[in-house]
Parts: sequence; structure tokens; C-alpha cells
Amino acid sequence: SGQIDVAVGLSIDSISQLDDAGYHADIYSAPYIMAWPFISVESTNPDSPFTDKRVRQAANYAVDKDNIVQNLLNGNGFAAGQGATRQTFGYNPDVVAYPYDPDKARALLAEAGLPNGFEMAVELLPGNFPADSDIYQQVAQDLGKVGIDVEVRAITFADFLGKCCTGKAVGFPEDV
Repeated sequence: SGQIDVAVGLSIDSISQLDDAGYHADIYSAPYIMAWPFISVESTNPDSPFTDKRVRQAANYAVDKDNIVQNLLNGNGFAAGQGATRQTFGYNPDVVAYPYDPDKARALLAEAGLPNGFEMAVELLPGNFPADSDIYQQVAQDLGKVGIDVEVRAITFADFLGKCCTGKAVGFPEDV
């Protein structure tokens, strides 16, 4: 209707819909890292495959992060290689994202004694990032291609908060 000047939290699809309707959307992105913190699994499940560095590396090589940025975020963003954003103290420009290399991922899993991969479940809170549900599914699909069969479980913010406050794992494999 042309009656709005500022909109916050538009989905990626909404931006193209606005442009197609003759309106203009300027994107001002906020620095944010979207990650599945597999590295912290050791403290919550000592039997997790992710206690092995090679498995964590395999998961990183398995995910086509550039594809996600280009096709699910319409080029808005970049593949991150660390938990700090470019605007954050401590950011190291020499630490780059793992390249997409599913063959290397499979080789690392085999080295770790998991040539046939493994199954896992991940609890995630949808609705926090643009296209996050699509991204979660794409990551699960990429991991599945190298043998890491992921069941993505959406949880509510109340469940997420409860698990954070009680020290229970959130976003970690639990059915290994």
C-alpha cells in the first residue's frame, strides 16, 4: 500500500516480492554467525562421534556454505570460518571457512572409524534468521550426502530457554 517506510526482519522471499511489486528494499544486515556448535558436544555426550576432531572437520567439509549463501540467502552474507563476525573484537581474517569438499568429508569419517557414517538428532529453534528452517534442512541434506544422517527437530523458545538454563544440551546430537 506504500504506507510503510521501515520494515525489520523481512524474509528473503519478502524482499524479492517487494522488488517485484515495484517497491525497493535496502538491506542493512547485522553481523551474525549461524552455526551448529558440534565442538561443545564433548561436555554433554562423551560417546558422541563429534568428540573426534576429524568428524567435526568432516561435517564442516560436507556443508556447501557458499551454496546456502547464494541460493537460500540470495547472496546476502558469506560463509563464516569462525564464531566472530568481521566487526567483532577478536575476529581473525586469516581464519577462513572450510571449503565444500564432500570427498574429503567421507575420507575423514572413514579415518575416524565411521566409513558408513552415523545417525544423529539436532534440536534447533526456527524463526531466528532469514531462511533458517531452509538452511537447517540444507545442512542436514548436505551432511546426509556424506553419511551423517540428521534428524532436525524444531523446538520452541521456551524449550530452548529451559535447556539453556538447566545446562541440558541444545543443538547437539542426542541419539547417537
